[in-house]
Amino acid sequence: MAKIMIYEDNESDLINRYSILTSKHDIHVRAGKKLWDELSYLRRIRETDLDDELKAAGFDINKICELSDKIEEADIYFTDGLSGGCFYWLEKLPAGKIFLNSDNYGLELKAKEKGYEKQILTESPLSLVERLLKEGKLK
Repeated sequence: MAKIMIYEDNESDLINRYSILTSKHDIHVRAGKKLWDELSYLRRIRETDLDDELKAAGFDINKICELSDKIEEADIYFTDGLSGGCFYWLEKLPAGKIFLNSDNYGLELKAKEKGYEKQILTESPLSLVERLLKEGKLK
């Protein structure tokens, strides 16, 4: 079982891209401002539909925290574009462990220009994790 850290700011992207990993891996989410504000607001007014959606998708809501600059240990990291905030993580984390998973083509082009071409995800997160496990590069 790999420890996977996900930096994401959109609930539907989180569920659609990563829920398939939740049954076999230790998933930790660092919620970007948009997602964290939504979670915080809904929890304050006691509306927990989003928590229920995340639980139903296999996420442990206790492992979803607000995004900070703190580097936390994981076997592999996935980052959304985070409105350009992805470059902080691409710069700070090891190239073979951090992958940009964004549908923003402009950010992908910028990542290529900055030399992060190998960190742009070109397969599904599940395929990548399974491949790296098979190659012995993940626990």
